[in-house]
Amino acid sequence: PLPQRVEMSQCVVLDMVHSGKWSGALSEHTGFGELKAEVDVGDCDLMPWPDGGVRRIVTIVALSLERRSDRMVLTQIGKVSDGKRIGSCQPPGTKVKVGEHSRLAIERLIKQKLTQLVDFIDVGGSSNDSEERVSKKYGVPSMYMRTLYNGVFDASDTEYVKVV
Repeated sequence: PLPQRVEMSQCVVLDMVHSGKWSGALSEHTGFGELKAEVDVGDCDLMPWPDGGVRRIVTIVALSLERRSDRMVLTQIGKVSDGKRIGSCQPPGTKVKVGEHSRLAIERLIKQKLTQLVDFIDVGGSSNDSEERVSKKYGVPSMYMRTLYNGVFDASDTEYVKVV
């Protein structure tokens, strides 16, 4: 449940701040307030880690989308965050909201980020993986728990997709 998750993560934030255990990475970034806001709405969890540090846990979904006619893959080449362009060649994705099933999150992703293709996409099966890395945005060690869905679409590149 969201209230318990938020409370747990807020306790980790308070403990880390008061004990001076932040690795210094977060204090070098301006995103502390944004990270706290992410915790407060349940977009991520903060967990104490055996090494004495903290891990940000994020549940995400992504869509590996292939054009049926020629097997070309749709790829997100970057995004804008806080007015800065961040290059990143990966399948389009989004965070899973608290209590949301991954399949509903994929449907939300398609409706919100792939609106021009919504009528052409067929979503198939999925697989799960995880990745541990330092967040580019916050500078905090993060674990990304991902459900990767596979899909195909039928739109031609002249209709909606720019081939680069």
